[in-house]
Amino acid sequence: MISLDPQQSHHLLHVLRAEVGDEACLFDGGPDEYLARVHGKDRRSIRLEVVARIERPIPVMDRVLVAAPVPKGDRFRYLIEKLTELGVSAYWPLVTKRAVNPLSPSLQQKVEQWIIEACKQCGRNQPLTTLEPLTLTNFLGVTSRVPERYIACTPTDFAQVAGGAMPESTTSPDPNELGSLMDSTEANFDRALLVGPEGGFTADEIGQIQRHGWSPQALGPHVLRIETAAVAGAAMLLNPPFKPVRQS
Repeated sequence: MISLDPQQSHHLLHVLRAEVGDEACLFDGGPDEYLARVHGKDRRSIRLEVVARIERPIPVMDRVLVAAPVPKGDRFRYLIEKLTELGVSAYWPLVTKRAVNPLSPSLQQKVEQWIIEACKQCGRNQPLTTLEPLTLTNFLGVTSRVPERYIACTPTDFAQVAGGAMPESTTSPDPNELGSLMDSTEANFDRALLVGPEGGFTADEIGQIQRHGWSPQALGPHVLRIETAAVAGAAMLLNPPFKPVRQS
């Protein structure tokens, strides 16, 4: 027997209109699902009896990381929802010279709820991981051994990253922050996508990115918003043209 938290109880009671005896499918962050039956309810809570575990194979997908500054307003929710639906493994909020970190504890709680809602909508059992915000300099250090790393570029930035001498960086990684992150994150991803802030990266930042060996990836002839570039780029990395569909 289990009781759902207030938010999920409200959804099952007042949105899905569940009655005693109805069945529901539960997930807890692992690959499997659990068949449950409504055992009892009141106005605010609902109790379920778990009757069976349904084994689901983990989808064979590359583990993709998307790093981008936090967009403003509802655009951030769109970003989180679509990365979850696409199957991106993790999102890393990025702090750059033209983007500060606006994540507050209350916004972080909303992010967690957006992820759960997106998982329920698309049938994903393992939620998108959101990592602690990181400066660009430290992010480049942490992800230095990810096998494939791409930067989503505007047409102008593409030319700068693809060739041409960039100014030497005036910043260096924080060794204390890097030390706690290197072992736990750098080997966990097959591919990474880096998206810049509104207004683009500065010349110094592009120089850092270039020296760390990131490959420029143009996403079309136009300048895209943060969330558009992140979603379009993630879709390309998860389903590249050269990668055949795996038949079951």
